[in-house]
Amino acid sequence: MQIRAILTIKGDVQEAGYRVIIQKTALKMGFTGNAENLKNGDVKVVCECEEDQLDKFIEAITVRNDFISVENIEKKIEKATGEFESFDIAIGDMAFEMFQGYATAGKYFNWLGQKVDGVGKEVKVVGQKVDVVGQKVDNVGEKVDNLTVHTDDHFNKLDEKYGIVSETLISMNKEQTKTREELTRAVDSLNTLVNSVNILIKEHIEKEK
Repeated sequence: MQIRAILTIKGDVQEAGYRVIIQKTALKMGFTGNAENLKNGDVKVVCECEEDQLDKFIEAITVRNDFISVENIEKKIEKATGEFESFDIAIGDMAFEMFQGYATAGKYFNWLGQKVDGVGKEVKVVGQKVDVVGQKVDNVGEKVDNLTVHTDDHFNKLDEKYGIVSETLISMNKEQTKTREELTRAVDSLNTLVNSVNILIKEHIEKEK
């Protein structure tokens, strides 16, 4: 059975493109009617539909995200009149609609700015972590270098007395040097990865613009 529903939607529901979401949902479900911003901050929806579809529609337009927060939907049921041909956005006076448009744009730009700033902070943190890893590798390198200097002296003396034992210890010292080189290469690879992430972030920001 066809009914007419008058919905009063309360919450943070203006200046965020919410009427467009309502319109797209209504058209997809085959509803007719309109959605209108009220000057008290509510959104009013007048729609005609099959009775068993109304609750699904209300559930679909109960939106909560970064821009919209539906707190409550009051409904009033009447007899359908068949006066609507489609589902439209009801336009108020031009000054009110222009203010709504500017406010909506401002809200989205502010959100985008916060997201970009957050990305920048995350990249900066990654850079700091890479620097810390680099410092640790440098410290390891210094210790290995010092160890190399001291052990080389001892190995030379041992070589005179112990032959094969000395060769084994020198081989171990070379392995330590190899480990330091591998750590350095790992840090270089991490730096390359961070640079690649920075490039991808910049490309994403440019596309969003």
